[in-house]
Amino acid sequence: MPAAIRRERTDDDVRRDRQALSTERLREPFQVLYQVRWRGAVPERDDIDTALGRIAAELAAHRDLLVAVVMSPDTALETAAELTGRRQQEPADQWMALCWLAEAAWEAVTGPPGGGRSPQAVSPEDRRLLYPLAARLRFLALSEPFRDRGLPERTALRRSAFGSTYRGSPVDRLYGEGSWNVLVDHARQARADWLACLDAYQSHPYLAQAPAAALEEELSLLVFTRGRGSAPLSLTGRDPDLPAVLGAGDVTFIGDVVERHLLPRFDLPSVAVLGWRAHPGPASHRRRRCTFLIGALMIAIPPVAIFASLWWATGLAAVAYGLLGLGVVAFGGTWAALWMLRLPAASSIGLLVLLTLPEHWWQSARPGWGVAVLAPVVLAVAAFGYLLLEARNHGIGRRATAVRALAVTGVGAVHAFAVALIGLVAVAPAFTAKGRELGRLLTGTQDGRHLLVLAMATAWCLAVGVFSQILWDDRPISAPLAHTDWRSAA
Repeated sequence: MPAAIRRERTDDDVRRDRQALSTERLREPFQVLYQVRWRGAVPERDDIDTALGRIAAELAAHRDLLVAVVMSPDTALETAAELTGRRQQEPADQWMALCWLAEAAWEAVTGPPGGGRSPQAVSPEDRRLLYPLAARLRFLALSEPFRDRGLPERTALRRSAFGSTYRGSPVDRLYGEGSWNVLVDHARQARADWLACLDAYQSHPYLAQAPAAALEEELSLLVFTRGRGSAPLSLTGRDPDLPAVLGAGDVTFIGDVVERHLLPRFDLPSVAVLGWRAHPGPASHRRRRCTFLIGALMIAIPPVAIFASLWWATGLAAVAYGLLGLGVVAFGGTWAALWMLRLPAASSIGLLVLLTLPEHWWQSARPGWGVAVLAPVVLAVAAFGYLLLEARNHGIGRRATAVRALAVTGVGAVHAFAVALIGLVAVAPAFTAKGRELGRLLTGTQDGRHLLVLAMATAWCLAVGVFSQILWDDRPISAPLAHTDWRSAA
């Protein structure tokens, strides 16, 4: 995301940023703020709010100054240090200064207009343009202490020279003495504000031009501590020296990101990690073991059907879906999202349609090159092509599109195979007009006709499962198997 912004910034823009930040008007409020670092001169919450308000007023009254802060926060940090005579800063000083700048910029963007009718003041158009950049800066700054909480080695942000706990450390003094709870509240709100921007990123000029990989990196920082695959990000008021535990708000937030961003982008590895680690400790291990067990059973179904017996494979499929159902009940929606349960549901509809067709499709199936062999290939390729287009249209990068579409096609094919197997072996013989003949064909293994019929049914179910997505009220094919939610419109 920063790279996309910098591409639009010229050397002249950077020069103007430095020139705008050199104003002396920020010296006094920053001197007040820097007193927070010393125990003997800690201003009250009102003093900090007043100082931040003065900085925000200066930013709102001078467009070039606000642009410099949100576009070049690193340069703004250097300038703040120079204004206060603190060129050699510790990481904690830099973090606190960045948080103050981010809070002031956010207030300047979202607060009442400043600067009157001055042509230098920030206009409403500027506010709309800079809103997502200010939201991003605020979230990244305020969430930093939460990304290493509970680690044995205490970071500078949780280290206090006045005691053995986080009390008196930078995270507890950012907004005044004992303000850890205020930091937690502001970080949660900043996370929600930044997600709202990403939910509508195509409407923001700066966000719309960002590469797909950069956008996914921003999404990963919303839900992971240090990028994709790391521990989930917890923004709870729990003691920062203790290991992180996801709160109810964290779990709900992760579920929203999974459903609205990760699943439509077919990011199955991230969905799996979040599904496993939504609850730490033994619960996480149980989720992981159950995932691998069900996955192993599903993958074993085709080999068992080919080399052993269709009845054995049918039993294996039934056991796998039984465990999957129990897992959904036990572990909830975040864990269930990985399995893309709309695909087997839609495949079942496809199987019902297939069984209503005349029996000629399975009676005439013969191994060898012909229509019976070509049809499954065409249907499978068509399903993959549809998923390829959907993935690309959902903003996935060119390199990842084919890989992710192929992965979803594989998941859908396994579901379609299991559904077709259960339907043809255990259901169709009891309901179709020539069920006994179909049953004898499926139990025969001499010429491989049973496998060809199963392949045709699998490809048909896969294609129906994929193409039926157009009937889902514009929901992606990866959407969870739920038909309503109780989220507020806001």
